[in-house]
Amino acid sequence: MLLGQVVGVIWTTRKHQDLKQVKLVIVRPYAQYQLSPVSDHLVAVDQLDAGVGENVIICFGSPARLSLGQKNIPVDAAVMAIVDHCQLSRKNFSFPSAPVPNDRRFPDGMEWIDE
Repeated sequence: MLLGQVVGVIWTTRKHQDLKQVKLVIVRPYAQYQLSPVSDHLVAVDQLDAGVGENVIICFGSPARLSLGQKNIPVDAAVMAIVDHCQLSRKNFSFPSAPVPNDRRFPDGMEWIDE
C-alpha cells in the first residue's frame, strides 16, 4: 500500500471493456518506492470518487484487480481509501535517500507529531 495525493483525473475515449465505468486518477505518492524513473506519479482506478487534492491509500497487484470484482482485468493500482486525517512521526518517517526536513508540510488532514 502507498499513501499519496490525487493530483489529476484522466478522461479516455477508448479503454478496456472491463474499465468502461471506472474512473482513473493520477496520484503523487508521498514516499515512493521504485516507480518508473521517468515519472513520480502513478495511475490508479478509483471507485471511491476521490477528488483532486485528497489524500488516498493505494493498493497494488491482485488486491487492486480484486477490488473491481475480477481477477483478469488490466489493473495494477486502485484507490482503497480516502484519508480523512493522518499523523506522522517525524522521528520514524523518512523519504528515500533523505531525512524529512523539519519544515516539510503535508496538505490538510496530515500532520507531524513529535514524540
